[in-house]
Amino acid sequence: MMRKALQRNRLIAVILTAAIVLMLLGAGVAKAASIDFAGDDFMILDAKTGDQIGNVHYAVSSPATGHQEVTSFARYNDGTYDVERDDFDTTKGGDLPVMFDYEHTFYKSNGTVFLLIKADFRDGDAVCASYADGEPHALKETLNFPSSTYVGAAMMLPMRQALRQSISNPIELYDFVCIPGPKLIKVEIQPEPPGTWNHYPGDLVRTNIKPDFGIFSFAVDLFVPDMYAWFNPSNGYNFVGGKFARYYKGPEIILARKAITAPTTVTGIH
Repeated sequence: MMRKALQRNRLIAVILTAAIVLMLLGAGVAKAASIDFAGDDFMILDAKTGDQIGNVHYAVSSPATGHQEVTSFARYNDGTYDVERDDFDTTKGGDLPVMFDYEHTFYKSNGTVFLLIKADFRDGDAVCASYADGEPHALKETLNFPSSTYVGAAMMLPMRQALRQSISNPIELYDFVCIPGPKLIKVEIQPEPPGTWNHYPGDLVRTNIKPDFGIFSFAVDLFVPDMYAWFNPSNGYNFVGGKFARYYKGPEIILARKAITAPTTVTGIH
């Protein structure tokens, strides 16, 4: 009897231990950051005229364990196009994933590259390359990327998180830019009260994006276009559009989410 009771107690202990391990693993998975971003389609508008000049599609994938990737494929009416890939580490705890890699490639209508922007957030390698007659002119730097650095489409993640948490004070992030060489710039995000926007229906929230160039901010502000993003509070503060420059000294564009979208098959991504 005593032997059977001892075996039963050991079995119970094993089951309890396994249950605790599963609970801990489950808690770790729950705490792991994820992108929480659904692929969708946007119109590209000329910021000056409001005319539609292209379309962009966003897609989310998981290319490897612990990685999630957001890819955008933008095609313009003049035949030019660009592809952006944002790779995230989703293994760490926290509300937001940390960026691994960023790459944005701009193509001419004949398929040749005219601009390439890359950053590896782990080793700090950053490249801004322009092309003339197929030959690259690359500017390189090794930067120390803080964990609060977000680039391109990824910028909407911390902005949306702040809105979901009802943070009304300005929040500070870091952005990687080519102006024309690789630079790490502090950015201040300021939410505004709900309002309306001509390019998407409903009551929306606008966030102003203001780069901080330190003691040179006043002079640089004269040459930096206004940047902002719009979010929909009735749908979890999903990103619905914004205004920015396509690239350094490039045309100013507006992205506006299509209110009704259909499944899109994206082809031609290099």
